[in-house]
Amino acid sequence: MNLLKRRSKQSIEAAKQEAQPVKIDTSGPLKVLYFWNAPARPFKERDKQYFSTIFIMIFVISLILVFIKEFLLIGVVLSITFVYYVLSTIPPEKIDHKITTKGVVYAGTSYPWENLISFFYTEKFDKTILNINTKERFPGRMFMLIDLKDKTAITKILSKYVEEVETPKESVAEKLAAKASQKLSLE
Repeated sequence: MNLLKRRSKQSIEAAKQEAQPVKIDTSGPLKVLYFWNAPARPFKERDKQYFSTIFIMIFVISLILVFIKEFLLIGVVLSITFVYYVLSTIPPEKIDHKITTKGVVYAGTSYPWENLISFFYTEKFDKTILNINTKERFPGRMFMLIDLKDKTAITKILSKYVEEVETPKESVAEKLAAKASQKLSLE
């Protein structure tokens, strides 16, 4: 019985070692392994009806807040609405992304392999997004748009240095946002 436990522990440890990315010496010269240019964020054109619905909802919320005398909260709601409107109407700029032998270059800032934890893919507005978790507090996660044809090449390179995660852990805020967007569809 003890022999079975020892073998199962050894097989579990072997599986964990196989799942871990291979440590590669990054002390050599800087070499670009992959390069792409993509928009800074996912973007979807919105029509007038969409914004009319948003503005009516914000007007009703502001009216309720006036009756309970929460004027500061009205300012917060209006400023968030303004930022959302601007981000929804102005197309994003294109930025360069690189995967190098030293790490990932995201929007001109270099992040060494030692500061990266894992990566995974998500979809938004029919676009594929590469998400890379970092050890740093800011940014805790980097979001990079990629073409679907580049996904296999990027995965192959990143998996040498960083662990790929199939289902990332969602925070409470992410879960609430997902539920709210399912319940309150504006389209």
